[in-house]
Amino acid sequence: MKRVVIIEDQRAICDMLAELVHIMGGFEVVGTCLDGESGLETILELKPDVVIVDLVLPGMSGVEVLHKIADACPTVKTLVFSGQGSPRNVKEVLAAGADGYVVKTDGFDEFRTGLETVMAGGTYLGPKANTAMRQYLSGGPDQGQKALSSREVQVLQQVVDGKTSREIALGLGLSVRTVDSHRANIMQKLSIRDVPGLTKYAIQSGLV
Repeated sequence: MKRVVIIEDQRAICDMLAELVHIMGGFEVVGTCLDGESGLETILELKPDVVIVDLVLPGMSGVEVLHKIADACPTVKTLVFSGQGSPRNVKEVLAAGADGYVVKTDGFDEFRTGLETVMAGGTYLGPKANTAMRQYLSGGPDQGQKALSSREVQVLQQVVDGKTSREIALGLGLSVRTVDSHRANIMQKLSIRDVPGLTKYAIQSGLV
């Protein structure tokens, strides 16, 4: 039995993934975590065979988790299963050492294929991640989203959700000054100066 840890901040999705992995057979879910910090602690303690991780997490982002796994547990396989699928996201994830990337809208069949491929020693990009990677390599359009880091995407989503810098800082484990710096960088990179404009951008980009 291959041992699996799932890091996903939405409990319903986390539970569904755990059930799907169980049904697949040959895998045992040994840990489910709702944030990056507890996920990393679980990985270091249990040394699973494979980790399934979202990109947008409270506190430590999925990309940060991937970097730390690559440094501390290089034999652990990693599959990203995320709602984010821009060329910039795919580049960051692969650079962080992920073995596979499936966008959530590709569905659970793609997730299953990705998990089996990664566990067999291969590298897997689902359809949307594969398209995004081709766009990145060809210098194709990314609606401006390629300018944003994973952390900036997290901050943007919470700004659009109406949260204050203090609330965002508390939720992500950052200082208010750092959040304000991210907000300023987001507006500068996207050439958008107000929250309604950010909201429109986020909706058009599929971030909310």
